[in-house]
Amino acid sequence: MSKAIVDGIIRSSLNRNVKRFDLVARRYSARNRPHQFRLTEEDFKNTIVKNFSASMSKVINGNPLENPKVKKFLDKVSRRVFQKYASKYVPGSGDTINVYSTYILVYQPRLREKKLKQPIFDIALPLLRRGFSKILTGEKAERFEKGFTRRTQFLHVGKETAGVEALRLLGNTTSGQSVRGEGEGPKSIRASSVDPKTIDKNIDKKLKEAGTAINVSTKQAREAGTNVIIDMLRRLEIEWNSKEKQLSNDYNKNITVFGTVGSSTDNRPGSESFDWINLRAQMEEEIAKSLFNDSEDFANKAASMSPVEKVSRLATNQIIDAVVGSQGKNLKVKTKREKVPKAKRDKSNVGKPNKNNTRLSGGAIAVGALSTQKAGNQATKKNSPPRQSLLELQALLNSKLPDAVRRNMGPPGLTNITGKFASSVRVTDISTTPKGFPSIGYTYDKNPYQVFEVGKGKTPWSTAQRDPRNVIDRSIREIAAERLFGRFFTRRL
Repeated sequence: MSKAIVDGIIRSSLNRNVKRFDLVARRYSARNRPHQFRLTEEDFKNTIVKNFSASMSKVINGNPLENPKVKKFLDKVSRRVFQKYASKYVPGSGDTINVYSTYILVYQPRLREKKLKQPIFDIALPLLRRGFSKILTGEKAERFEKGFTRRTQFLHVGKETAGVEALRLLGNTTSGQSVRGEGEGPKSIRASSVDPKTIDKNIDKKLKEAGTAINVSTKQAREAGTNVIIDMLRRLEIEWNSKEKQLSNDYNKNITVFGTVGSSTDNRPGSESFDWINLRAQMEEEIAKSLFNDSEDFANKAASMSPVEKVSRLATNQIIDAVVGSQGKNLKVKTKREKVPKAKRDKSNVGKPNKNNTRLSGGAIAVGALSTQKAGNQATKKNSPPRQSLLELQALLNSKLPDAVRRNMGPPGLTNITGKFASSVRVTDISTTPKGFPSIGYTYDKNPYQVFEVGKGKTPWSTAQRDPRNVIDRSIREIAAERLFGRFFTRRL
């Protein structure tokens, strides 16, 4: 049901059907947002080693990294790429490149990914061909180079991902703004504002295509999607145009996308908190809860309503807080319908099955009424990793976190100076959510570093870019990827 509602809003944002809305949003971001890249020798090494291993293993049908000499050679190649990158980079109009002792900063007024990656290929591939000339000949050499270049990708750092851009475009759609600004692309995105009747029509069409009937109007469904999308934009502190401030070139220039280069193995869908697959899942869940937990009152809710004014907003806050690594344990909301106890486990009725099945038109049962507590417990046991595995993961994270955090620090985020912040980061608890997903709890020395945390610190130190949770979350995910596959959460304790 909620999937069809989101599909209807997405269709209203577009001039034609597309299979991957997140790819359209990525192209939009690439064409219209300035991009800044921070490239370190470690970034180049990570890219070259992983891409070499994946590509060469298909050529020799084995693990090329088993030989210590191979690793040493790749280290030399990575060092050479870092040393020669700036001299090989060909700037486009408006591009700048600055070389520092430990990193390189590249600025592009719009994403030119080929220019970003080409120096790596120009420097590394000839060295790799010569170093492995007995193996990389003819068709094998072509296959290796094709695999190596294909796996080299631009990786987002921070919030400005394709998923966030997709959410921002949907925010423009539902709030009555132009979906994209004049002269911006791609053309598959509407350049004009969208009438509410158009959104209602598309939602109704998607509901019929899905064979889903609901006991609320398409207007209520649209309002549910509108409120959820705008609330998410505000709670996640995403730069977004309010209805009073229409899209403009000056506004777009203020939204800078930060990134680096890396291997496709580090860019799996859903591996980052702000990936579209994660944001969409939360959006759908919030819409379903908003409609069926408070359907009578929902039609009267305004999009500008505070997320804590209704109990359904508390539920959505907790979901999103889990995605971005924020804590919501001490949040108290007073409502007439539900209670939110101080206990760590949420015992409210939000998201819980109703004893009386919620019937939809056509005899279908609402999603929330299909699940029972018993079934929920069984799912948790089935999906949860063994306790021993979680303990091993905690030990692995704590052994590697300081170095990973130190490596990922740098402008526009926190910069490593003494190493004390990175050394203070540690995982203290790994539990599982009610749905069986791992939830990694961590902490750091809050005195003095919490001054940079959004919601805890103060301006000018506290900014979204400097928030310590960003670099810690990224570092945890890099390490945990060795053991965990699929969705998991991080939280600051």
